[in-house]
Amino acid sequence: MKYFFSIVFIISAVVGCSSPEVIITSSYIINGNWTARNDYPGANAIEIYGMHENKGRAIDAHSNPSQLQLLDGLNRDSSFYYSANVYFPGETSYLKRKVYFNKDNGFSWFSFKGEKETRAIGNLKPKSWYEFSNLKAHGYHYIVYVDSAGGTLVFPINIANY
Repeated sequence: MKYFFSIVFIISAVVGCSSPEVIITSSYIINGNWTARNDYPGANAIEIYGMHENKGRAIDAHSNPSQLQLLDGLNRDSSFYYSANVYFPGETSYLKRKVYFNKDNGFSWFSFKGEKETRAIGNLKPKSWYEFSNLKAHGYHYIVYVDSAGGTLVFPINIANY
């Protein structure tokens, strides 16, 4: 019986500590880490950078590249940068809330250095790399590759490792 409670405690701890899921497609994102309270600086923020491969460093997204390969092989492209505060007053759960790239969500996206404001940024382009940041409070970035069919391959990057 004492082992039963130990197992229940361990399972509860693991499930309780797991982070909400982040889903990124070419047309929307779902981030269960955003909160209805908007309770800390940067809460509900998102930044999206276009990325380009370094010369001589082609990355095969389908070969499950390592974090190091992605960080060494890609650079931010300042011609595609958008940020936003994804906040929906009155909503209590963001766990399934889709934020669309190609239509108005009720907030503004800001381009590089806040010079341009828009209500939609368009779908992510096929055969392109992107970096998503500020989706969690704990230093995770997501590198995303959009394949030729519009499907996405998402690679979580723990920036604390570098």
